[in-house]
Amino acid sequence: MDYVVRKKRRVPVWLLPIIVVGLVSFSVIAIFYLPIRFDGFQFDLRFIPLVFLAIRWGWKYGLSALLITSLWRLGMGGNRQCSGRHFWDGLSGSFGFTVPEIWETI
Repeated sequence: MDYVVRKKRRVPVWLLPIIVVGLVSFSVIAIFYLPIRFDGFQFDLRFIPLVFLAIRWGWKYGLSALLITSLWRLGMGGNRQCSGRHFWDGLSGSFGFTVPEIWETI
């Protein structure tokens, strides 16, 4: 990553964001498969590269990497993974409760 940023004059302008988002997404996906364990505890550090990306490069890059890693996690499946049906039911339920309440207060 440091090489890409230092040599960004050699890298085309349109390719630099793709490389940066790709490298951060790859690092987060690698943390999916290689979690850090210490004395029976598992540390979840997936969010740290995304935060650094958003702070350094902006929210658009951070959101792009978050979307890529979220889709990868959705494809992995397994325990503690939000299924599409439950996600959309919860989303529609939350809008179903909050929107009428907001409408009544107006």
